[in-house]
Amino acid sequence: MSITAEYRQFPPSQLEWFIGKPDALYQLLVPDNFEPEQSGLNARNAKSVGTMLADFKAFTQAMQNPGTNDALIVSKLPMMLRQWRAMLGEAGAQEILNSWAQRNPAIARHLGENPQAKQPKKDDSPALNIEKAWDGIHFVLTGSREPGDNPISRALFGDRTIPDASGVMGYGPARVLTLTQVTESARVLRESQPLLSQRFNSAALVAGGVYAMHDDPQELEYLTYQYGRLLEFYEQASADGQAMAIYMV
Repeated sequence: MSITAEYRQFPPSQLEWFIGKPDALYQLLVPDNFEPEQSGLNARNAKSVGTMLADFKAFTQAMQNPGTNDALIVSKLPMMLRQWRAMLGEAGAQEILNSWAQRNPAIARHLGENPQAKQPKKDDSPALNIEKAWDGIHFVLTGSREPGDNPISRALFGDRTIPDASGVMGYGPARVLTLTQVTESARVLRESQPLLSQRFNSAALVAGGVYAMHDDPQELEYLTYQYGRLLEFYEQASADGQAMAIYMV
């Protein structure tokens, strides 16, 4: 499975709550990685990474064989829609959803009976996924694969770590930025935008062992596209007065 970087906005007023109650943050970021306890209606247990991977595998197999597990397919649609919106935007997410509905009667029936299922939920906060570009962007701009104490690293990887005591994140805990840091990140990303093409060297990316990069000049087009999306997301978050969580999925 690919390791992708995801960014989620949330009101700054929630930051102290998340610091004091880490599970509250993770239930916002990855609600499908929690499951109800048998002994209580409101309690939630974190799924293990193995269980999450098994769920994903079962979902993928169900999609490849329509009709074999309709309930699973429908139950996972909200999670998939959130991910599509983060990676493709609303128009892209709706295009994928419509394509799946044409291929799978269970999805078409579910959407026909529940048209509101196509729309974002009220508690869905804005999210962005820059796929596998995170390592390449960081390496080009900083010369390192390791996060450091600099504005570019904070923009890509966040700052304060929120402990993942329940073990719901497969690739490490989330890190957060305050509104002040989000605004700084938006400014630094804007200022650094020309440096991406000036410093890009595909051979250096491969020699440095950068994740998912190849010795191909066209990699610059991919990094530039994802960088533009990241910049726009940060500038919108700053304008809207939002804090940020950064995590790998």
